[in-house]
Amino acid sequence: MARSKPALNLQGLTSSQEIILSMSKLQYLAHTSLTREPFSKLTVGAAILSFPNPGFRNKPRILLLKRNPSETYYASVFEMPGGKVDDTDSSILTAIVREVKEETGLDIMRVFGQLPDFTYLTSKVASGTDGKEKTISKTCLQLSFAVTVAWEEFRVNAKKHSMGVWADREMVTVLEMTEEMRALVEGALERAGAIWAGIREFR
Repeated sequence: MARSKPALNLQGLTSSQEIILSMSKLQYLAHTSLTREPFSKLTVGAAILSFPNPGFRNKPRILLLKRNPSETYYASVFEMPGGKVDDTDSSILTAIVREVKEETGLDIMRVFGQLPDFTYLTSKVASGTDGKEKTISKTCLQLSFAVTVAWEEFRVNAKKHSMGVWADREMVTVLEMTEEMRALVEGALERAGAIWAGIREFR
């Protein structure tokens, strides 16, 4: 029997976070054109969190996916689910929901808040019109949000990733990932633990 898709809960987001999530790629580019360094590609990431389960698990976990060894960029490293915001995505929220569904088969249940964004570089060698090889580099901006899903049984999309794992803080320390991604993941887990302890909320 197929699971029903949960209603998406945005309660608790700040007004500025709601505005960002409602923007299309073009709207976001226009919104930030005077305040940010130029970037070539807008991407999104989802910190899919699993909170402690009393009597079973006392630490928050995050879902991480391992990139295929054949990937042109950042092969064989772990990352949060995510990808580029397409021109056809009606909003940044639409892109996050789509990427999570495509890469894990999961439906987002709640968006808690925005995590720090970061930029990264991608480079590839391609042939120019003159037949000579040249390196094409792009600066990418990633917007990341903390989310939860209705269930934890995920399905990895083999086109991009070789495996996935629910990782706690200790496991994260031994998984291979970029420095920017590790800082983002550790920060998400720290804040998730604080929420569970009733210390603060995502803001």
